[in-house]
Amino acid sequence: MIKTDFSFPKLTQLCVSILRKHPNGITEYELIAAIKAAKKPGLEEIYDQQGEASLFRLHFTLFHALYQLKQYLYSHGSNGLFISPLKITLTPFKRHHKKQLNQIDVLEEYYRDLNQLKQTTDKEIHTLLDNFWSHMIRDGKRSEALTILKLKDPVSNLEIKKQYRKLAFECHPDRGGDPKNFQAITNAMCLLSGK
Repeated sequence: MIKTDFSFPKLTQLCVSILRKHPNGITEYELIAAIKAAKKPGLEEIYDQQGEASLFRLHFTLFHALYQLKQYLYSHGSNGLFISPLKITLTPFKRHHKKQLNQIDVLEEYYRDLNQLKQTTDKEIHTLLDNFWSHMIRDGKRSEALTILKLKDPVSNLEIKKQYRKLAFECHPDRGGDPKNFQAITNAMCLLSGK
């Protein structure tokens, strides 16, 4: 089991250093590989593990550090941080990020609570990993749908709706547009809105 007494500041500092070298973002897998390659003393515990439970603990530990980093960056007004297994990106700081500090989402709340790491059983880890792979498949479809709408993450639901309306107007068959393109963007919007 991963110890939780090692220095998270070391991990967050290393993460921000790596993320600055990847302005277009980096996947969780690539970030873990970069952490391993750095071979920083005191961080061996987070990646020198074997087995399914260790994969979960590595993922949790990394996301815990990333959400701490997100909070730090936002509170200091230096950057935003988009966090997803498929893309982790430093983003420009926007004034509305300060408001987001008071609006912690459920996922962030989960990863910020180290008790979740300590108390999760191997059976629960197996269930979580099954769910993770289901989400990965869905996220891959999200990426495809965003490409059809000529967008990419990070993007808000409002921006998605606005882009859909624009493209639907341009591609609508009643306006001389291609019915196949119109159907593709409509299907993409249905997938993104969960319909």
